[in-house]
Amino acid sequence: MKKVFTDAGIEVKPLYTAADLPPAEANLPGQFPFTRGVQANMYRGRLWTMRQYAGFSTAELSNQRYHYLLSQGVSGLSVAFDLPTQIGYDSDHALAEGEVGKVGVAIDCLSDMQALFKGITLQQVSTSVGTGGGGLGYLGITPSLAVEFDTWQNTGMGDPSFDHMAIMRNGVTDHTLNSNLAGPVTMLPGAPNVEDCQWHLVRVTWSPLTNQLQVYFDCQLRLTYTGNIRQTIFNNTSNVFWGFTGATGGSRNRHAFCLDYVSFTQFDQEVSICRGGATQIDVGSGLYF
Repeated sequence: MKKVFTDAGIEVKPLYTAADLPPAEANLPGQFPFTRGVQANMYRGRLWTMRQYAGFSTAELSNQRYHYLLSQGVSGLSVAFDLPTQIGYDSDHALAEGEVGKVGVAIDCLSDMQALFKGITLQQVSTSVGTGGGGLGYLGITPSLAVEFDTWQNTGMGDPSFDHMAIMRNGVTDHTLNSNLAGPVTMLPGAPNVEDCQWHLVRVTWSPLTNQLQVYFDCQLRLTYTGNIRQTIFNNTSNVFWGFTGATGGSRNRHAFCLDYVSFTQFDQEVSICRGGATQIDVGSGLYF
């Protein structure tokens, strides 16, 4: 019989029985690696997020729609972008003609995003943005700094043949340009493929004294960039948004992300934040989020 393998090189057996099940798991719900649920008391304490994929025409009209959805009991928002926005074209670009605002909202600049969420407290509403695989979800976002984890080779973007990671700026995903600040490198030394269905630990550190950004993968230092990102990327702005975005590029795979620790917050105990989860954090000076 011909052997069948997944894209990650894992053999798929023709038949699975109880003998193939792993030993009983010792971990508990609400604890890493969250194989028994992200909430300790599951849906008794927090219901699943209910959201509707929505967005059309202009940012102002979509904002009206979001307010209506929230008033009707929706607990999260999922933003649909029009095709020009998804592939990085402004609404007045020649290639955007006939597609602006059709299958989603048209977003061209920061003020559009501000109008899109006007009057909505983002700290209280779970929000996601829907886009195609191109750009890993941050294509064209400027100013921005991204730590990229990529398991797909786009030869037109200078991607290497192996699963890789890099530090990028201003929503440009081409590794051959000067927007590529560090990398690309393998996520683990000698490991060209990390799609193994396992959790991996990522740590990102930033020192304002040395202007050094470092990225660790499974406790191994993999990327280092030295430069004043506050000055050269964010135009001396001290307060910036941060988060996680992902794209599958049309492939049938799953991205999962959990936040275990943020250095500028003050937690009385260890806190993990996963999909559908939330916590209040104290950032000092009487400010809470």
